[in-house]
Amino acid sequence: VPVMKSKATTERYTVPSNTQLVGLNVWSKPKPIFTFKKHVNAVQFIVGEKINNNIQNMGIVYAGYYAVDMYNAQGGKVWSVKNDDSNSGKIGVSAYDFTGDGIDEVIVQDFLRVRILDGRTGAVLATIANSS
Repeated sequence: VPVMKSKATTERYTVPSNTQLVGLNVWSKPKPIFTFKKHVNAVQFIVGEKINNNIQNMGIVYAGYYAVDMYNAQGGKVWSVKNDDSNSGKIGVSAYDFTGDGIDEVIVQDFLRVRILDGRTGAVLATIANSS
């Protein structure tokens, strides 16, 4: 799992099987149970393809300061789409199967726009400008 150490540095950690991935800020109070001092400030969720009630081609989508990245179950980067909003670090990311093909599309909202990305490739399927 990619974990942001700073705006420019991302470290990778292995999540043990049969555990839950939770987004949190390890500098928050009360004192966290973690012994390492890393700032986890990202949105992560699973995008998968459902075939015969089995999830296949699962991966984690990670929204960092500079890009939205999709990693496969083996930890390899599948795709990366640059963010327009590298200053705030507040990128909204979610997923929904708009096309009905069993594979979630990735919804990304930054300062300038909302984009719908293909969950397999990261290709931009639709763009809507944000109004002020």
